[in-house]
Amino acid sequence: MVGNIWKIAGKYDLRSDLSFRASYSTNFQAPPDDLGASGDVQGTAYVSTLLRNVATTTRTAPGITPEDDQAMNIGVIYAPELFGGQLRASLDFWEIIIDKEVGDTALAQVFGSVFRNPTTNAATTSPTSTSVAVCNAPFIGLVTFTEPCNDTAALTDTARTTGADLLNVFRFTLNTGGFITNGLDFSVDYSHDLGPGTINAALSGTTVMVYKVKGYALPDGTPYQASFDGLAWANLTRGGTIMPRWRGNASLGYSLDNHRFNLRANYISGFRDDTGNFTGQLTPTGSVGGVLQFPKFGTKPKDYLDFDFNYILTSPVWEDLELRLSILNLTDKDPVPAQHSAAGGAAGNTRLGYYPGYGNPRGRQLEIGVTKKF
Repeated sequence: MVGNIWKIAGKYDLRSDLSFRASYSTNFQAPPDDLGASGDVQGTAYVSTLLRNVATTTRTAPGITPEDDQAMNIGVIYAPELFGGQLRASLDFWEIIIDKEVGDTALAQVFGSVFRNPTTNAATTSPTSTSVAVCNAPFIGLVTFTEPCNDTAALTDTARTTGADLLNVFRFTLNTGGFITNGLDFSVDYSHDLGPGTINAALSGTTVMVYKVKGYALPDGTPYQASFDGLAWANLTRGGTIMPRWRGNASLGYSLDNHRFNLRANYISGFRDDTGNFTGQLTPTGSVGGVLQFPKFGTKPKDYLDFDFNYILTSPVWEDLELRLSILNLTDKDPVPAQHSAAGGAAGNTRLGYYPGYGNPRGRQLEIGVTKKF
């Protein structure tokens, strides 16, 4: 399997303080040459809401092709002297298109088709041991149970097939739909002499304007995942990736002889949990006045903002020696809460989790470091 990889890029300086830049590139990723050579591959997948591994059988779909990637960028840079200081600002529009991405079918589509919440009878992509099966579900043929599927009993009947009976899930390695995403990157940096030292202020961030995941079908033509808009969603149950709308950081620093001080703010906008936001898929915690009450943890978007402080002393007597003091997560901010099982939470609210990489789960930290170059 072959593909074309090329890139074109250019930069034009209109003035000494004003420049424009642009680039366009293509890429591809071919499946491994030995993919599917050994036939069906037996494996396991950990389903946290079941608290166990579930056996999987993965088959390579015939006719897999390389995925095609395209990326483009158009930007402007403005760097004048301003009020006796130096300003540098940039703004870039970017777009990335991935077509026919090679991947494995997600378990969530199968679970959402087969399993229901025993209390609300709503579909659930995170089955527990009490979730009940629907034996004529569209994807029932992709799962096997320890006994033949039985859904003739009442929802709470012990004879009903449940998540506890799940034995194996059938998966495919194939060309999925891929995705398209675009947005803006921006940054502003300004430095100026202040007193005996230099002050520096900086702001940078990214706003994602489009994140659309393309749907795809199984090798027999059965639609497997529909296209969807994944912007500002976690997307853990339906392919794609966690995609907040905004990310950014701002910093204020001061340098004086051998001393450098810096305070930095880190921001991530909130995003919705594609499972936890739908209370019908959660296990009620009780009822008040006959109205079911559902867990609230991790079910609503929550912005994240924390602060880091750094102090660096460059030794005046020993060349290339630095002493560093850092206080991370200065305000002891909790990470972004997650109801979804793939992030460590659970639909029954029995385990509270967070999204890895979206906040600091260790709380406030004090770090002391020494660096010496030889």
